Amino acid sequence: MVAVPHQQGALAEGVADEDVEIFNVAALWRYEAIVRLGLDGDSKVAAASPGAVFPQILDFLVRNVDAAPPGAIIDVGAGLAGIAETVRQASGRCVLAFDASLHACDGARRLFPEVQLARAHPSGLPVRDGTVAAVLACGLLSALTDPKAMMSEARRVIQEQGCFVVVDLASASSRPASVGGKVFPSAERILGSLADAGFALADQAIGVTSLSDWALADAAIARDIADRRRGEAAFDHWLDDRRRFERMMSSDRVIMIGVAVRPC
Repeated sequence: MVAVPHQQGALAEGVADEDVEIFNVAALWRYEAIVRLGLDGDSKVAAASPGAVFPQILDFLVRNVDAAPPGAIIDVGAGLAGIAETVRQASGRCVLAFDASLHACDGARRLFPEVQLARAHPSGLPVRDGTVAAVLACGLLSALTDPKAMMSEARRVIQEQGCFVVVDLASASSRPASVGGKVFPSAERILGSLADAGFALADQAIGVTSLSDWALADAAIARDIADRRRGEAAFDHWLDDRRRFERMMSSDRVIMIGVAVRPC
C-alpha cells in the first residue's frame, strides 16, 4: 500500500474553512442530482467532474499517465472523482482519490466504488515518500491559498521517474489576470513554481475556455439543483460561485493549461 488506509480527519492549512464548506455543499448537491437524474456511464463521469476544456483535456491526462512508470496514481482535490474514474478505466491502474470535502469523498465512494477514496488535504497527503507513479491535480492549484505547498507534497510522493500532471486555469498573457474575483497567474509563473518545487517540464497543452462544451455537460445538473434548492440558505452562495465560474469560462483573459512535469 502506498497510502495510509484510513480517512484523514484533520486538515492542513491552505484552504479556508468557508471554502471547504462551500465545496461540501456543492459536492453534496451535485451527487444528489446525479442520482436523481439516473446518470450512468460517460454522462455520470462528466457530471461528477465538469471542467473547462473537458473532455478534450482528458486525452492529455491519459497520455501522460500511460507514459508514467508502473504504479498507483493519485488524484488530489478529486471532488466526486469523475476524472479519477476516467483515468482508472483508461489506464487499468489503481487510482486513489483524495479530497478535503467530506461530502465529496462520500459521494465519490458511492458513484465510483472502484476508485479508492480518502479525505485528505493536498498539503498533507497520507502517502509514503516516492511511492506513486503519477499525481493529478485538476482545477486544484487555483483553489489553494498556498499552491506551492501542494507542489512540494506532490514532489515528495512521486517516484523519481514519475510525473505530476496539472490542469488548471491561467492568465492568457504573461501578466496575472483578475477574473470573477480571482487572480490567475501566467503559465510561465506556474511553470516557474513547479521548477522551484523540483520538477522539469515534460509535456504541455493549451485549451481556449470559450470553445469548451463544459456547460452542455453541466446544464442538467444545474437545472436540477436550482429547481430543488432555490430558497435555501446556501443556494445564493452556490449560484454566486457558479456565475463566477461562468464569467471565467467566457473570458478571453484566461486559458486552460495542461502541464506534465517530472522530478529533476
